[in-house]
Parts: sequence; structure tokens; C-alpha cells
Amino acid sequence: MSFYQVTGHSLSQNRRWAWTGPVGERAIPSRGMDAENVRDDVSSVPRRAQYRFSKECEWTGPASPHQPVASMNSAPLVAMLEPGESELPSDKIPDYNFGKGLLGLKDMRLLHHWSTVTYSTLDIRASPEVNRMQQTTVVQLGFDHAFVLRGVLSIAALHLAFLNSANPADSNTFLLQAAAHQNLAITDFHVVLANMDEKNCIAAFTFATLTIIYGFAFAGLERANNTISAMVNTVSLVRGINTVLTPYLAVIAQSELGMIMTGRRNPAATGQIPELTRLKHLVTINANQDSPATVNALVESIETLHVAALESLPPDIEGRLDLPSLMSWPTTMSLTFSTLVADRNQFALIALAHFAGLISLSDEVWWLQNFQPALVTAIKPLLDPGYHDFLLWPQNASIGLECFR
Repeated sequence: MSFYQVTGHSLSQNRRWAWTGPVGERAIPSRGMDAENVRDDVSSVPRRAQYRFSKECEWTGPASPHQPVASMNSAPLVAMLEPGESELPSDKIPDYNFGKGLLGLKDMRLLHHWSTVTYSTLDIRASPEVNRMQQTTVVQLGFDHAFVLRGVLSIAALHLAFLNSANPADSNTFLLQAAAHQNLAITDFHVVLANMDEKNCIAAFTFATLTIIYGFAFAGLERANNTISAMVNTVSLVRGINTVLTPYLAVIAQSELGMIMTGRRNPAATGQIPELTRLKHLVTINANQDSPATVNALVESIETLHVAALESLPPDIEGRLDLPSLMSWPTTMSLTFSTLVADRNQFALIALAHFAGLISLSDEVWWLQNFQPALVTAIKPLLDPGYHDFLLWPQNASIGLECFR
């Protein structure tokens, strides 16, 4: 991927920084990998394969030597991907076994697609330097860390599924490959997170960003009742990784990653976005419905979304919002707010719908194409009818940027 923003603090100032592209360490001789026991029989797979995130995503591993155990245990971390209960039988996910020296032919096809096509599609504004890192350095890093290579292969498979959406049989085959690689990668990644050090932190950071793209892409493919859960678990993943990787920011900054950690934000942007101001007013006038802690979490999240939206504004009204800048909002979402979303709090869901509306005004990338309609569609039945008017703005993808002025 080219930019998933995992935001933290700068090394010299108390300001947010944003990672805008996965990079790795120097090229390391390949250990090699292969794929065996690939099941080709997808005849009984439904026309639209569906997946869900399980609820077991609580980080229970040892804390970093720099981080208190209590803080670590408070951060949900790894969102394990599982087959949908009824629409995708678990025995239909191929069983990939890496480790005997060569990639299987199916995997080589995915790797070729990443290196020739997918790497340049994840951020349409990525610089040539960032694209080169995506094309070569990330793959080289994957040869030394199998979970990174599996992450690359899973994204390439998702991209091929998207490109073959007109052919359900082929699309479902690629979706199965994506799920297989991601399932195994997350298992390996969980072990790495429990043993984080300076040697594997860049690989962990790179894979985390790939997993975020995977999570958002599947949020757009989920059945309505699972779309919100997929989003919450992806956000929980980012929060936990932020916690684990914080002690290693200096190492990451000194790697190739350092050149793209600043992102493309416009921190000097000012003004008011009427729809978000209206949403904040809705929360404050209904403050008596929730506890002070809940109201504070809602107001804070709406305010940070407002800042992210302003910082994403293009120089002219004809442009689109900058996607990396917008993505700073879910990556800094508080635990309290994400819990409110998981509990289907009315105001938290409306705020999440507004984020989806903003995404529809940002750079157009394939892995977010279905995100806005899927999320808003999932949220509407959960709201009291009296709040449906607050979904008119997020639902209208043609609203343009004039609402920001």
C-alpha cells in the first residue's frame, strides 16, 4: 500500500506524524516460499463471497519493555479474519503452506500483479519514490518476513477480485486466495507483535498498513450487519499497533520510511464545515442522553474529524480531498469512541457516516470504492427515524466541495 496513516507523535515535537507508505529495510536474500495444497474447486462458492471479522481481537501478549502492561492490555489489536458463517464454508479457503523454497504458480501470479499493477494503485498521488518502494522494497522485505509477503499477496488478490468483478467465478477465486494469505499472515504477525524489537518493527509496521487496506476493502464487501464490525476491528488493529510500535518510531524514521512520514496535510487550513458543525451541535443539545465521558468522546471525535477534513482540502474547489489526510481520523480514533460505534451509539454512527461521506469526496482508489455506500447502508437501519436526515449529506456522493467553503 502506499500510504496508510498510522499516526503517532513526531520525534522532536509534540505533533502528529503520518506514515504515507510502507517501506522496508535493505534488500535481503530471499528465503523463498511456496504454496501447496491449493484447492481449485470453487464451484460451490456463492456468487459473492463474504467475510467477517471475528470479535476475538483483544491484545493479550506481553507488553513492550517501554510500555506498561495495563496500557497494552487495554488496546484491542489483532482482528482475525474468518469465513462468513453461511455464505463461505471454511473448507473452501485454500490451505497455503509456505517454506520450501519457491512460490507456487498461483502466488507468483499475485506477486507479478503487485509488482506491475497493484503497487501504483493504492495512492494515486504517490510520488515516484514512494511507488518504487512499494514495487521493490516492500517485496524484498517480504522475502525476509513471510507475513509481509502474504500481506502483499492478499492485497494483490483483492485487487484482482475487484478487476474481475464482472466474472463472479474468477472474482471469488481471488477472494479465497486473499483470505487464505491474510489468515496465515495475521497468525504470524501476532507472534511478531509479542516479540517486537528493532529488527522486526519496520516489517510489522509495513504489514499493519497492508492489513488496514485489507480491512477497509472488505468493509465495503461485507454484508450490512458486518460492515460496521469490520470497520471497528480495523480501527482497533491500528490503535494496538500504534501502542506497540511507539518505542520504535526513531528506528522507523531512520529507515527509508522516514522520507514519507510527514504526509500531505495542510495544517494551516482553517474554517468551518457546516455539516460537521451541525453534527457537533446535535451531540451537545442531547448531552443529557449520555454520560459526560460519552459526550466528551463524541465531541472530541467530531472535532478531530473536522480538523482532518480541513487538512485534506485541495487548493481549489475542483480538486478532491486528500485521502491520507482523511485517514488520520480512523487511525487516531479513541477507544471510547470505537466502543460507542461497536455498541451502536446513535451519534457515533452518524459521525462514522460523515467520515464515509468525506471518503466519497477523496481520491478515488479501488479499495475504497464500495466503502461509503456499504457503511451508510449498514448504519441507516440502526438509527432512530428522527435522525435519518443526518444521513442525507453522507449519502449524497455528488455533493462536491462547495459545502466546505
